[in-house]
Amino acid sequence: MSTGSGVKCHFELAASAEAAAAEAEAPVPLSPPLQPEPGEGRRSGGWRRFRCPRRGILFTRKWRLFDHQGHKVIIVGLDNAGKTTVLYQFSMNEVVHASPTIGSNVEEIVINHTCFLMWDIGGQESLRSSWNTYYTNTEFVIVVVDGTDRERISVTREELYKMLAHEDLRKAGLLIFASKQDVKECMTVAEISQFLKLTSIKDHQWHIQACYALTGEGLCQGLEWMMSRFKIR
Repeated sequence: MSTGSGVKCHFELAASAEAAAAEAEAPVPLSPPLQPEPGEGRRSGGWRRFRCPRRGILFTRKWRLFDHQGHKVIIVGLDNAGKTTVLYQFSMNEVVHASPTIGSNVEEIVINHTCFLMWDIGGQESLRSSWNTYYTNTEFVIVVVDGTDRERISVTREELYKMLAHEDLRKAGLLIFASKQDVKECMTVAEISQFLKLTSIKDHQWHIQACYALTGEGLCQGLEWMMSRFKIR
């Protein structure tokens, strides 16, 4: 089993009003309508700042160790979807040219002073039957969908609904990243949403977000949604 380096990082999200106002309307629902409420988190200081592209979202980052247990998030999807790339964009803000994950990688990440343990789980066919061994205490599921893999979108749908039916995930939120959106003729967010029949999901909070995992574009917006849902749970 391969595991991550255990690096702990801190991110702080702060969307600019100007950038948020400029965001285009989505052609299909990106998530069910839910109104977030304010929440409080743990505080710490001494952050180094940099900006996320497109929306003026401000991240802060600090390398440090934490002595508390984080909220559990699992990152799943078929092999070659970009799960490990997403994880290490979160944890290190850089591209990692990863080999297929055999087992899992794990990183501890702090977003808006809230600690998350993010598990990237291998997506090869032989490993999917073991996904359920990671479900216990999971609060959010991130599903990374390869926008170029039209042939296996039905497999993704099958695995998605199998997960959502599991007792250990009945209260988990669902964030779907439609990856590789920079590739010509990839499936759009609208197409992926339709193929996965997302509007039929009634028992889970969910959101679908276009992303470019290699650059990190779109990941900020997904994290914002996850944090807003976390605050109202």
